[in-house]
Amino acid sequence: QGLLPVLVTLMCLVVDGSFNENTVQESVRNLTLEMYGNTRSYVSATNETSEFSDSYISLFHGLTDNFNVSSTQNLTDSLLDESTTNEFKYRETSICSAEFSKNDDGKTITHYMYQSVPYHCPAVSVNIMNNAILRTKAGNNFTIQTNNRPMPIDKSWRLGDSTSSGSSFIYSMMMPMALAFLSASFLVFPLEERETKAKQVQIMTGTPTWALWFTSLIWDMASYILSSLLVLIICMLFDSKA
Repeated sequence: QGLLPVLVTLMCLVVDGSFNENTVQESVRNLTLEMYGNTRSYVSATNETSEFSDSYISLFHGLTDNFNVSSTQNLTDSLLDESTTNEFKYRETSICSAEFSKNDDGKTITHYMYQSVPYHCPAVSVNIMNNAILRTKAGNNFTIQTNNRPMPIDKSWRLGDSTSSGSSFIYSMMMPMALAFLSASFLVFPLEERETKAKQVQIMTGTPTWALWFTSLIWDMASYILSSLLVLIICMLFDSKA
């Protein structure tokens, strides 16, 4: 019975390892407008910055008809008009828009607006804006690609995964049961002593009573500590964090 917790621990660790083997690292995600399907974008520019808006619009050329870009004189008014017409469509399709202007020093000022509802919109908006500037300055032969690389998956990530519930159930139910069997084994010696009258025989030979029960306590403690140490050693060998 002292080896029962050790065997149960081995079984739990093997089952837990089978859950972790099913962990699949997510692939790299390319942050482009293709992630959103049907989208609409606006671009606004002055006469001095029309080349930037042309480069911005050219980024949508070659894509499917699901990606629309329109030039406007006032970017804010166009977005407000679309939001009041169909708010749900505006939140789902107006992913990003851009505005190019000149300041008093003659420097080009760029503004980009992105939707806060779909995922990855800020990164996609910045990438499109950077590609528009790059095409304006370096030509259409250059491009910038933005990727999202997920963090490596470890065991802590699986705490929120439904597949980890089976492993948690095994640890929470089987381990206390195994230790309960170990604790129950401590009753074997007192019960056998009542039947065989071993204590009475030892007292008749001059052995003190406390020596009998003290050695029994030492044996029970040693059995429990040994089993617990074996369980801890096995958990350390398997690198378990359960």
